[in-house]
Amino acid sequence: MSLAGNPKDPEPIKKAPPKPKISSKSNPEYPAASDAITIDYDESKGRYAIAARDVQAGETVLVEKPHSGMSDSYGMPQMSKRSFLQ
Repeated sequence: MSLAGNPKDPEPIKKAPPKPKISSKSNPEYPAASDAITIDYDESKGRYAIAARDVQAGETVLVEKPHSGMSDSYGMPQMSKRSFLQ
């Protein structure tokens, strides 16, 4: 299937990629975060995350649902509103 009649257009993605998961136990105060980080607050810095232990390269420490999103119609195949919202 080609999107705009161009045979070089890639096939559309038929299945969504798997949703990421945090790599270890969840933080008791912030369930979207791993126990590898803690959230702290400072008057001058505001709220920030710091490592509670050594974090390995590639370890997922935070996964949240997006608050907003937009499709990029420049250089990407058009996608239906339904597939974008899934």
